[in-house]
Amino acid sequence: MGFPDAETEAVRSLDDLRWFVAQAALGGKDVVLSARPGAGAAVRSYRLPLSSIDAR
Repeated sequence: MGFPDAETEAVRSLDDLRWFVAQAALGGKDVVLSARPGAGAAVRSYRLPLSSIDAR
């Protein structure tokens, strides 16, 4: 998880991910999630355009 054009960090728990996404939404920042669907598979990145929603 991380922000666009920034280094990502590993998700330690679902609570950490939920908190990170909630804080980004409240701050109007997009989030990038990266996942590896299986062993040996390429990493896929997903951008959550949270800056385009009004979360306040």
